[in-house]
Amino acid sequence: ALFLALGSTVDAGTKVAVVDPDYFANRKLVKFFGGDILPIPLNYKNSQSENSPDLNRIEDAFKAGAKVLVFSTPNNPTGLVYSNTTITKIADLAATHDVSVIVDQLYSRMLYSGEVYTHLCSCDVQPENLITVMGPSKTESLSGFRLGVAFGTPKLIERMESLQAIVSLRAAGYNQAVLDTWFQEPLGWMENRIREHESIRDELLKTFRAANIYTASPQAGSYLFPQL
Repeated sequence: ALFLALGSTVDAGTKVAVVDPDYFANRKLVKFFGGDILPIPLNYKNSQSENSPDLNRIEDAFKAGAKVLVFSTPNNPTGLVYSNTTITKIADLAATHDVSVIVDQLYSRMLYSGEVYTHLCSCDVQPENLITVMGPSKTESLSGFRLGVAFGTPKLIERMESLQAIVSLRAAGYNQAVLDTWFQEPLGWMENRIREHESIRDELLKTFRAANIYTASPQAGSYLFPQL
């Protein structure tokens, strides 16, 4: 889904604002399609209240001609959940500068300690061109099936469908059968899954902190980044 989303919005010479760090394939795909990367630093090592992408750099990138912004929230790999204020500002900037936004939200169901996330669609000002990528690769550990789902504005989804018809025609039948279980998970399964992951996170944090190794507590996701 991410390949199709970027392939539908990025041409040779297209300037793309890419949050860093983020999903490693974002940069590779932008380069594959011939785009020019404008990096956006993400502060993720401090307290949660101080962590966010550099909004000034995002605005500068848009003013410099970036036509696409790609990022994940919760952030993959840091587990940072963008605040409502941050998402609202991104939506406002993207609408003002007519920028297409691709949002990877594969970790949006693996939220810890009652965290919530804000989607761009909930903002008063929405980007005209918006694609959200979802899938069962993370929370459900079904990454081997390479399944993804995208939803967004019709003209971008139509471009993605046209590209998919060339690349793969459609998802394989066995993949679709696996995806069907995603929509019919047993009651309570997700809550148990999140509790298990959160318990592992907490135990690892205790281990690092007992050794006086500072490690920010991720709000979501599967990774820790101790500062050695």
